[in-house]
Amino acid sequence: GIVKIDCCTNQACCVLSIPQNDICENYIYYSLISAKSELLLLSRGGTQPNISKDIIKQLRIPVPLLNNQQRIADFLDDKVSQIDSVISKTKSSIEEYKKLKQSIITEAVTGKVKIENGKVEGKYYTYKDSGIEWIGEIPSEWDSFYLSQFFSQVKNKNIGMQETNLLSLSYGKKIKKNIETTF
Repeated sequence: GIVKIDCCTNQACCVLSIPQNDICENYIYYSLISAKSELLLLSRGGTQPNISKDIIKQLRIPVPLLNNQQRIADFLDDKVSQIDSVISKTKSSIEEYKKLKQSIITEAVTGKVKIENGKVEGKYYTYKDSGIEWIGEIPSEWDSFYLSQFFSQVKNKNIGMQETNLLSLSYGKKIKKNIETTF
């Protein structure tokens, strides 16, 4: 980023300060963004790889004349702003669709809408208290049960490593992993 005020950083930040007169700082900013994948390849370290000051100092970038640097930076400021706006609207739209999806699921499984032939066909005629605080009322002909009435826990040990796949649940997705390559 470009900081326009005096500030302090910690030792994990490399600060390029006060550029020479023949360089446009926004052009350098975009050059560094362009070089991100190259810089990441050069990073060193285990848990949290770092890009050292020496790596940054040795980075070579193309440098046009100052007026061309400024034109490129101005162009990128405009385009990046447009793209950021689209991304912001898209994220907002995605969040709205997630809320809509949750609402539709909740209405269907709590009996707030009547489903016939794969379509919403209005509401049920009579409702009763479900006895479940988060649901409220359910259609009169429905009942409520504990999940344990339908499912039981299975505790099978993988004796002798008969099963070579490890089932991983992550953010609602089921992923099979090979036990031999998963640590």
